[in-house]
Amino acid sequence: YTTCMALTAGAGYWTHGVASSSVTDWRLYDNVYTERFMDTPEDNPEGYKSGSVLSYAKSLEGKLHIIHGMADDNVHTQNSVYLISKLQDEGKEFTMMFYPGGRHGWGGAKAIHNRNAINSYWLKWFFDKE
Repeated sequence: YTTCMALTAGAGYWTHGVASSSVTDWRLYDNVYTERFMDTPEDNPEGYKSGSVLSYAKSLEGKLHIIHGMADDNVHTQNSVYLISKLQDEGKEFTMMFYPGGRHGWGGAKAIHNRNAINSYWLKWFFDKE
C-alpha cells in the first residue's frame, strides 16, 4: 500500500517501487480491521476515497512493479486487478507478476522466483544493469 501511494499520491518524490499484495482500495479489505480505523464507507466516503490508490493512479510516475498471489485470502487479488485496470485506462506503464496458487506470502520455488524477479527489477530499473 505504501509503495503504491508513494508512486501515485507522492509522485515526484519517489521513482521506483515494488508493491507486493497491496491493498489498493480499503473497501476491498477486511471490514473488521478497516472500519476500526476508518469507520464505514457510508460514514466516511471521503476518507475511503483519499485512502484509495485508485484515486491517484493517473499521477503515477516512475517504475512500479506489482506482485500478487492469486489465492491471497488476506488482501484479495482484486486489489491489484483494479489497480492494473486503472493504470491501463490512464495509459501508465508498470510491470506485474501474478503467482497462481500464491497466498499472502509463499514459499518454495515461487518464493525463489519472486526474490529473483524483485532483484532483477531493481538491477534493471534502479541501477540500470541487466
